Amino acid sequence: MGMRIKNHIVMKVLDYIKEAGCKDVNHKHIYENLRVFPCNESDIKVTLQVSPLSCKFVKPYELRNIKRDSIIQDIFREPKGSNVSFLVEKSQFISSCLQEIQTLSFPTIPKERIVIDFSSPNIAKPFHIGHFRSTIIGNFIANLCCFLGNDVTRLNYLGDWGTQFGLLRIGLKFLEISEEQLKENPVQKLYDAYVKGNALADNSLALYQKAKEEFTSLERGSNPEIMASWAMFKQYTIDDLAKTYKRLNVNFDQYSWESDYAAFKIQHVLSRLIPLASERDNGLQVVVLDNGKEAPILKSDDSTLYLTRDIAAAIDRYEKYNFSAMLYVVDRNQAEHFGSLFKILEKLDYPWAKNLVHVQFGRVRKMSTRKGEVVFLTDILDQAKELMIQRQKQTSTTKDLSFSNSDDLGISALIVHDLKHKRNADFDFKWSEVLKFEGDGGLKLQYTHCRLVSLREKVDLSLPSQCDPSVLTEPEAVALVAQIAAFDDAIIRAYYSLEANVLVHYLFQLSNCTNRCLKVLRVKDEPPDIACQRLLLFHTAELVLKQGMKLLGLKPLDCM
Repeated sequence: MGMRIKNHIVMKVLDYIKEAGCKDVNHKHIYENLRVFPCNESDIKVTLQVSPLSCKFVKPYELRNIKRDSIIQDIFREPKGSNVSFLVEKSQFISSCLQEIQTLSFPTIPKERIVIDFSSPNIAKPFHIGHFRSTIIGNFIANLCCFLGNDVTRLNYLGDWGTQFGLLRIGLKFLEISEEQLKENPVQKLYDAYVKGNALADNSLALYQKAKEEFTSLERGSNPEIMASWAMFKQYTIDDLAKTYKRLNVNFDQYSWESDYAAFKIQHVLSRLIPLASERDNGLQVVVLDNGKEAPILKSDDSTLYLTRDIAAAIDRYEKYNFSAMLYVVDRNQAEHFGSLFKILEKLDYPWAKNLVHVQFGRVRKMSTRKGEVVFLTDILDQAKELMIQRQKQTSTTKDLSFSNSDDLGISALIVHDLKHKRNADFDFKWSEVLKFEGDGGLKLQYTHCRLVSLREKVDLSLPSQCDPSVLTEPEAVALVAQIAAFDDAIIRAYYSLEANVLVHYLFQLSNCTNRCLKVLRVKDEPPDIACQRLLLFHTAELVLKQGMKLLGLKPLDCM
């Protein structure tokens, strides 16, 4: 944090470059490019990354001419690159940082109304590991946007429409699964039926045509029996998903369904869309995009496609929420789909189409469980919990001998292992990496938080009302203050890039710095004035670590 000090530097830089004739750089541009570092083991510097500012009126070295004052003690250019550093008065910075952290406010961020569409599994299918990435990335982005004061709607758009429904019914009939059998293990039975229906349709054009006809009947709402089956499948799926989301600590403001945008419900959209389309020889209606590619919007039997329903959904959401931006957190394989969606909405003259964003992410490779090649999330979560219990039993320092937190620990390890990678990168899944106690990972964050909680609970001290920086002079203390002060840098960079790994790696650094500090700076049996100020330092680190973990979607634990 230390925003008072950083704002002071921003204003000094801004005044200087404006006097030089640069009008294009504002407070936000400068603040976002400030980074805090320890300097010479006992000092603190605030470094300005000059190159992103693109101010042709001021050369980096000229910023050294800014007048020093009671806060800015020295200004120097870094040996490598064009960055300029401001050596700040340490006592003021430490006080500012440790006191401001209590509010965690970010006045430089404009507030917006944001809709985030994430997770979005399909009915009648177990929660696939592919949806796990969308869920945790979307949850992080939603948490971050809320933390910064935005008006956020978390939306889960479930796939309950399409030919898959007909394939599912064919599979159920072939396997002769009764309604009573279905109630015993509904999602697994529905998935088995879907797989069987697909296999049968692959070898029979007649069966595939039958599946299409069943969906067409459903879309027209003309068959009560089919409508009842569809409603039952939906309810079974929702009940199963609720258990998974509760386990992951993920909440949604609204569930919506593809079926909300069935053909008979979106005639007002189709009446605007069809004039843009051309009919092909096979009866397919397509919209020709600017790049020459064709985007199908209606089948020959007038049933809708996924793209058609997404167009209607986007229009409906803007009418409901009047959003500043809508984010779709979906893997990058769907880039062409979202490109078509955005272009068609632009062709329909919706100005808000430019505020739609496809937040892409890469693939997880080499993921498997003991149960086989098809990877479902519950299998992964259960295996993480089981392996976590084994690790806890083997560790002499384990305090929770009931293993009540093993599930949360396993989930923390899985989430951090995923989010530590760049969002759009592909990476290999390795259990040895996920559940390691050594090195950086989800377990390191939980361990550090537990140490800080334990320290606070064991000492018979009250937190001081004021910071006394004169007793926080050790290099380790100064380094930890500088690390704490970098929290808002990490938050702002993560927000504008929508990259969770920025925050994850910041928390790794904070944890490592905190653990080094805990080894050197004793609290117990120290003089009260020193002990209380060190306790304030560690308490501040705990607040930042806890908040950062919550933003990632973790449940910070008190013991493990």
